[in-house]
Parts: sequence; C-alpha cells; structure tokens
Amino acid sequence: MSYDHYEQEYHLTPTGWKSGTSYSYGNAEQEVKLPLDRVLTVVREVRQSSGWSPEDISWYEKWRSSEVSPGETNGLIKQFGNRPPEPDRSKLSESLNNFFSKK
Repeated sequence: MSYDHYEQEYHLTPTGWKSGTSYSYGNAEQEVKLPLDRVLTVVREVRQSSGWSPEDISWYEKWRSSEVSPGETNGLIKQFGNRPPEPDRSKLSESLNNFFSKK
C-alpha cells in the first residue's frame, strides 16, 4: 500500500475545465455533481510511496461523451488544453503555513 494516494477529477465543458470529486484511497473526500454539459473527464492521480519520496503524478481519461462529436471535443481540447493546469503549490504551501501559524 502506498503512503499516500489521491485522485482529483476534472471535467471539460464548453466553458473550460471544472473541478470534480476528489478521492483519497478510493473514498470520496469531496463529492461534486457532474456538470451536465461535460464532454470529457480526466483524473489527476497522485501516489507517494513514503513521506520522504517524491510524488508520482499521472493523468488518465475516465470518460468521454459519445453524444459530442470528436471534432467538437478536439476543438474544446485545443481551446482549453488536454488537461487543466497543475495546482499552484505555492498557494497550498502558503495556506498550510497560515493554518499552522494560527495554532
């Protein structure tokens, strides 16, 4: 079993990428309703074998609409990218530091 295992869903819609449900060890941490207009769902998976090892980050496609033409889907991918931008880790570090400095 890995030290840490986290997954975050992202949904491509006509207005761009939307965050979806997040999972820790396969259990939903924060459930988000699926956007009705989604055309593609990808998952960012993060694994870490120990607290001192680097994170192993991978992406995979979870779902693709059969009701939207490949041309339309590819147009949205061209417009918004094949996946959302990586999270800004500096903001995460800053918020964690603020949280712990208040205690």
